[in-house]
Amino acid sequence: FMFSRPIVSLTVAAPAAFADRDVTTEITDVLATATAGTGGVPDNIVISSTGRVTRTSASAAAVTLNSDNSISNAGTISITTDEDDAVGVHIVGGNTGDFTNTGRIEILSETAQTIGTDGRVDGPIATGSNRVAILVDGATVFTGDILLTSGSAIVVRGNDSAGIRILTNLDGDFTYAG
Repeated sequence: FMFSRPIVSLTVAAPAAFADRDVTTEITDVLATATAGTGGVPDNIVISSTGRVTRTSASAAAVTLNSDNSISNAGTISITTDEDDAVGVHIVGGNTGDFTNTGRIEILSETAQTIGTDGRVDGPIATGSNRVAILVDGATVFTGDILLTSGSAIVVRGNDSAGIRILTNLDGDFTYAG
């Protein structure tokens, strides 16, 4: 007489490997943590020392932290335009994450000053207004640290503009050593 034994098969799938969105070359598209991952899912953004996010329009922030993720910039985030309201990094309240800048954030003008025939500088000192390198805002608190390390740089050219503008509560450390 033969007994049959049940066969049990257990298949365990390994979790999908999550990798940060690495920027190692120049890109001209906006980046947001909410859609940075493969397939448009939330992920961290890491801009390496050779990476650049370069924009020529103020239509949207160059880089946005709008999910529970982090942004690290060791490269350059740059917007060159004469338009108003340019934002380099937008950190949206209601999210949890960190922003670390060891690189450069620059909001520059297309219009350059020139030296006239009289030897004096001609042209506007600044073009565009309400331009911000790092903007933290939103209806609720942003939870996380903002670290601008020694050697990092922020350059903003514009009227009524700011390097850093925090317009919501921050539950974390703000360190500006750059």
